[in-house]
Amino acid sequence: MRDGLFCGMESRGHSGYAEEGSDIVCAAVSTAMSVAECYLTDICRYDTAVETDDEPRISVRLRSGSAQARRDCDRILRAVRMTLEENTRGCEAWIRISDAPESGKKI
Repeated sequence: MRDGLFCGMESRGHSGYAEEGSDIVCAAVSTAMSVAECYLTDICRYDTAVETDDEPRISVRLRSGSAQARRDCDRILRAVRMTLEENTRGCEAWIRISDAPESGKKI
């Protein structure tokens, strides 16, 4: 968060809910993150940083943008968070959702 707005989101690690390929918790997180990335990068064409690795980890972050871009980013990432909170109820042992401290970097 920056100035009360979500500017990025990261998912990392395996949930361990089920075997790879059958893990519905992991699928929910991956899908939600992909929606945010597609919206910000492909639909809005905002300057985003998308990083993935084998941990697994996916990070989506708005690098720069107008006030409108920051508001749009905040809205989609809030929607992703709300979706994950709603769709993973009862799976708290396999997923943890937390906020990172505000960064000193400005976009």
